[in-house]
Amino acid sequence: MILLNQTPQRTSAMETGNHFKNGASLKSLMSKGKQYLLFFMLLLNSATMLGQNFEWALKDVKSSEPFHDGLASFYEYESGLYGAIDRSGQVIIKPQFKSSFEFENGFAVVETETGKGIINRSGLFLLEPVYKYILPGLNKIAGLYTIVNTEGKEGVFYNNRLVLPVVYKSIYTDDFPFISIEERKINLIDGKIFDKVKNEGAVFITEIGKEIKYYNKDGEEINSQVSSKGVQFFKDEQSEKYGFKNIETGAIITSPIYDVSDIPIFVNNVMIVSYRNPKDNEKSELLIDANGKEVIKRNLFKYVRYCTLDAVLVAPSAFDTKYGLYSITGKQLLPAIYGYIYYAGHDCFIAKKGEEQFLYNFHNGKLSDAYETIYPVGKNKEGMIKVTKKINGEKVWGYVNSETMKEIPPQFGYTYSFSEGLAVVQKKDTKRLLINKNGEVIMTDEKFYLSTEVNNGVLGVKDKETLEMGYIYVSKDSKYTYNQTNVSDTKLIYDVTVEDWLAEGHKYFEKEKYATAKEYYYKVMMAQPKNIDAIISYGACLGNLGYYEEALESCNMALDIDPNNKIVLNNVETARKNMEIERQNAIAQQNANNNRSSTFWDALSSFGQVLYDVGSAYNSGGSGSYGSGGYSDSSGSSGSSSSCASYKQRYNDMKYKRDREANGNAGREGTATGKNKAHSIAPDKASGATSGDYRVINGSRALIREYERQMQSIERQAKQAGCSVY
Repeated sequence: MILLNQTPQRTSAMETGNHFKNGASLKSLMSKGKQYLLFFMLLLNSATMLGQNFEWALKDVKSSEPFHDGLASFYEYESGLYGAIDRSGQVIIKPQFKSSFEFENGFAVVETETGKGIINRSGLFLLEPVYKYILPGLNKIAGLYTIVNTEGKEGVFYNNRLVLPVVYKSIYTDDFPFISIEERKINLIDGKIFDKVKNEGAVFITEIGKEIKYYNKDGEEINSQVSSKGVQFFKDEQSEKYGFKNIETGAIITSPIYDVSDIPIFVNNVMIVSYRNPKDNEKSELLIDANGKEVIKRNLFKYVRYCTLDAVLVAPSAFDTKYGLYSITGKQLLPAIYGYIYYAGHDCFIAKKGEEQFLYNFHNGKLSDAYETIYPVGKNKEGMIKVTKKINGEKVWGYVNSETMKEIPPQFGYTYSFSEGLAVVQKKDTKRLLINKNGEVIMTDEKFYLSTEVNNGVLGVKDKETLEMGYIYVSKDSKYTYNQTNVSDTKLIYDVTVEDWLAEGHKYFEKEKYATAKEYYYKVMMAQPKNIDAIISYGACLGNLGYYEEALESCNMALDIDPNNKIVLNNVETARKNMEIERQNAIAQQNANNNRSSTFWDALSSFGQVLYDVGSAYNSGGSGSYGSGGYSDSSGSSGSSSSCASYKQRYNDMKYKRDREANGNAGREGTATGKNKAHSIAPDKASGATSGDYRVINGSRALIREYERQMQSIERQAKQAGCSVY
C-alpha cells in the first residue's frame, strides 16, 4: 500500500522576501487579443415549422449529440465508433470510442476496447483507457472522478489529472475537498493528510495527531482567533470557563461563563459556543457576533450548527429531529418544524417536513410550494431546479426558478437541464418540446426528433422524414432563430469559460491563496497549452508555495513562448535566489524532498511533462496519447495491470526516453561549447552560443529531471507491490 506523507514545510517565498509575480502582470506588458470564432460558414437549408422560421446550422453530419465546450460527439456507421466535431462540422477527434461522450471543463470520459479513460479537447489521453469505471462523486464536483481499475482498486482524478494513484481499497469524495482514503483524509487543495475530518456544515474540523485545524468548504484553512471588531475568545484559567475580551485593551466584554466551543474561532465573524445553566445543568448552544454579543440567546435552542457561512441550523434540543434556520444576524428564516434542512446551491436550502420538500431562497426569503422531490445536485444549471410531484399517483416533473421561486408546474414525463435559457422536456407520450424559462413552448418535435440539450446556440435534431441528423439554430429571446450576423459575433462559450478560470485564479492569487489559484491556472493550461498568462501564474503559485524547482520549469516553458518576458525573467531570478537559500540547509532540504516524493505533490511537480506532451499534440495538429511517458505514469497508475512485467516495461520506456533526451542534449551542449570556443578564437568570424541555445538546453535538462522523477515513482510503486524494475 502506498502511504501518503504530509506535505513538507518548505521555506516560503514570503519568508525570504522574494515574491513571485503572476500572469496578471502581463497586462502591463501586452494586451490580450479578443478571440472570436465564426460560428458557421454556410447556410445549408431552411424550412418552416409552427409558423416560425428555422435555419440549419449543420446538416447531415451523422450527429445530433449536444455540444459541450464547442465539441459534440458523432457516430460513424462504417466503424461503429464515436468521434467529435467542432461547430463548423470539422472532425476534431477521429472515431475511436465505443460510446458517445460529453466534454465538461475541457475533458470527457470515453470508452475503448481496453477500458475507460479521459481525454482533453484535442483527443489526447489525460488518463489512459484501461479502467473499469470512472465515476463522478455524489456531490457532482466538476472535474472530480473516482477511478476504479479491473482489480477493484480506486484512485481520484481531479482537475485534469490523476491526483491519487489507483491503489486503494476504498475512496470517498462526499466531503470534497477532503477525500477519504481508507482511514485517512487528504485535502486536494493543499495536499495535506489528516487523521480525522469532521464535517460541520460550512466548516471542516481536522486532526493531525493532537493538532486541530479548521477549514472552509473551499479547503482553505480558517484561523480567525479575533473578529473584525477586535474581539477574542479567551479562557479563564481559574474557572476554566470562556469569555470574550477586547484584544487591544484587554477589557472584558463577556465574563467567562461559556464552555469550550467545538469550533473556537470566528467563522464569517460569528462563533458558536456552549453554555451550561448552573441552576439545572441544562446545556445549550448559542451564536456570538463580532462584538462578543449573543445573537441567538442561551436556552433558546439546544443545538446550533453552521449550515453555510451565512446561516446556521438550529434545533430545540440536541436530540430533536426538528430543525429551523437562522441568519448569522439572529433573524429567524425558517421555524424549527422541519425534519432536515440543507444547503442546495443557488442561494437556496431544501427543507423537508413529513413527506414534503420545500425550496427556500436565503436572499429574498421566498418559500416554494411543496414537492415530492427537489433535485439540487447534478446539472441544475442557470438556477432552474428540477422538482417532482405525484398527480393521480403518477410522478411528473417540472422546474422551480431558484431566484424568483416561480415554477413551471410539474406536468412532464421527464425534464432535462436548462442551458442558455432553454430546456428540452419530454411529455408523457415521450414526445419532446423545447421550452424557455417561462414554460413557453419554443418548438415541438413534429418535424424533428430533438436531442436533450441546447448548447453553443444550437440544438441537435434528426429529421423524421429524411433521417438526416444535424443542428438547428435556436434562441432564448423569443425570436427562435439566431441572426446569422449575430451568431458570427458570438464568442465561443468554451473560451469564455477559460477566461473565467483565469479570472478566478487571479482573484485567489491576489488573496495569496496560491494552492487554490494554481488549480484554476492548471485548467487553463490544459485547455490552452500556449496560454502564457496561465503558465506564468501557475509557476508563480508554485514558487510562492515554496516549490522552486517546479516554478523554474514553468518559467522555462514560458520563455519558450516569450523569451524576453520581463516577469518570467524576474521569476527565474527569484526562484534561483530562493533555491540558494534552501541549499544553506541541505540536510533539511533532503528530508523535505524525501517526504515530498510520494505525496500528492508528485502529481503537481510533473506538470512540465504534461504540458510538453499536450503542446506537442497541439503543434502536430492531431490527437495523441501520453503513452508510458504521460501523466498517469507519474501519478502512480497508468497501466491495466499491476504486474511486475508492467512496472518493468514502464520503467524501461521512461529510461529510454531519459537516455534519448540526455544524449540529444549532450550534443546540444557540445555544440554550444564549440560555438563559444570558435567565437573566442575568432570573434569576427564566429558567433557564440545564444540565449536561445541555452533555453533549449535548460528545457531539455528539466525534461530529463522529469523523466528521472517518473522513473523513481515507478520504481517506488513496483517496490511497494513487491516487484523489481531491474
